[in-house]
Amino acid sequence: MAIIGNLRNQWLKLLVNKFFVPSQFSTNKLCHRVPRSPRASEVLNEAKEITGRMDEKMERECSEWVFPNPADGSEHVCSIQRPAQRVRVNSKISYRAHDLRRTGARMMAGMGVRRLVIAKILNHVEPGVTKVYDGHSYEREKQEALNAWGAWIEAIVNPNRQEHETTGKAAPISAGTVR
Repeated sequence: MAIIGNLRNQWLKLLVNKFFVPSQFSTNKLCHRVPRSPRASEVLNEAKEITGRMDEKMERECSEWVFPNPADGSEHVCSIQRPAQRVRVNSKISYRAHDLRRTGARMMAGMGVRRLVIAKILNHVEPGVTKVYDGHSYEREKQEALNAWGAWIEAIVNPNRQEHETTGKAAPISAGTVR
């Protein structure tokens, strides 16, 4: 969760439809490419408007941070604990911010996403010798899983949105499903 607060605009620009986390900012010290679902891209664009990161006259970012500190914008949001506390109070649901990561993993597993793909999305280090021989990046599988997860969340948040009116379900995922 700390990665999100520390997310920099340049990390979003390095790769199309992905964001890149350099190894020095990753918990396991490995660089991490995270595919962005269409909904995640929409949220990041909405955040840009909400946080006022764009200088309208200069058409450039005012801050290097995707989520600048609302106090002055010169630093990033260091913790999501205060916003999470507001959600806890308003929703009367007890949770920790890390529960969102765990819930996402559980829900993707429930959608049929393979455990290895979930581990790659979470940037977990794979144990065992097989990892040495498996040079596959799992980019396509991660993208499919996150697109399906984003569509599933979107169907819950906006049930009347056009693409969800027929089924109310996320699009099926192929390569990431359990066979």
